[in-house]
Amino acid sequence: GQTLVGLENSDTLAALRDAEARVVIEQAALDELLRGARSEEIRAQEIKVENAKTAVGDAKKNLIDTIHDAFTKGDDAVRNKLDQIFVNPQGGNYSIHFTTNSPQLENDIKIERVAIESILDSWQVSLGSLSFDADLVVFHDNAKNNLSGIRLLLDKAALAVNRAQISSSLSQTTLDGYK
Repeated sequence: GQTLVGLENSDTLAALRDAEARVVIEQAALDELLRGARSEEIRAQEIKVENAKTAVGDAKKNLIDTIHDAFTKGDDAVRNKLDQIFVNPQGGNYSIHFTTNSPQLENDIKIERVAIESILDSWQVSLGSLSFDADLVVFHDNAKNNLSGIRLLLDKAALAVNRAQISSSLSQTTLDGYK
């Protein structure tokens, strides 16, 4: 029931788009003033344009930080927390330590864990090119899609753990740790 990962940065993306729109508006106002305004009016408008550009930079930085944070939390949720339920996950053997009453669910978890490994690897590589000059909307959408896949896997794993039965090979303490 505990949230391990989330990407709620629609506010951050909206702030970036709002800041970019303000730059355009302020630049248009500056251009109009330059055609026949006093130097004080021009300077005031230049300051507004600079402030709008600073706001864009801040919004971009916040979005970049949020995307990096999303990767870190998603990676931790899968490779550190979820992998506890697998036998030798570092070797790519994604067999689960316990059985559930749903072989299909267990198989889905194993298959999706393999797919998420690839997604995490490529996501990490792509973050190397994440910068102020990058198309941040693409990175945002990619992060959102990646986290959706991770969430689906975690939801299925939680269902499997909740269906697990205590046995000679699975103690209540171990099961509680998985939960």
